[in-house]
Amino acid sequence: MAAATNTTQSEEHVFLKLLLNEKRNKVLFAEAGKDFVDILCSFLTIPLGTIARLVEKESIIGPVNVSHSIVEWIL
Repeated sequence: MAAATNTTQSEEHVFLKLLLNEKRNKVLFAEAGKDFVDILCSFLTIPLGTIARLVEKESIIGPVNVSHSIVEWIL
């Protein structure tokens, strides 16, 4: 008989404050904690092609130009 294991999943939240110009659809100011900056910096260690493939597999939006979206998001 196999022993039952009790696993729990913990959720971690990242908080980000944004000041938006809704008319121009632009971010005017962003404030984040160290955890968010660490996540962004960790993205720099992953090749863009890998990110594009991962996002493309998980996309529920439909066909989009993922590479362009990622580069546009980074800039």
